[in-house]
Amino acid sequence: MQLELMTGCRILISKRNMIIPHVEENLGRGGFDAKEIFPAHCPSCLAQTFIKETTADKGRIIRVLRCDNEFCEGQLLRKFVHHTNF
Repeated sequence: MQLELMTGCRILISKRNMIIPHVEENLGRGGFDAKEIFPAHCPSCLAQTFIKETTADKGRIIRVLRCDNEFCEGQLLRKFVHHTNF
């Protein structure tokens, strides 16, 4: 189930096991368009962005906003924080 959540949506929440809140339904669904929400240009380096799609376990599709500029300060900071290869 995809909830298509975005800023300003009204949602229905229930308590699971009397403690953990769980989003049951998006009551404000409709008009969801990722291209309108995500920036067309990277806020760090102003390079053009794109949405990368990959398939995870159980056929789930994961969409991630990406910037391909290898000299982007945001990318370099992410690599430093997560200790990945430069």
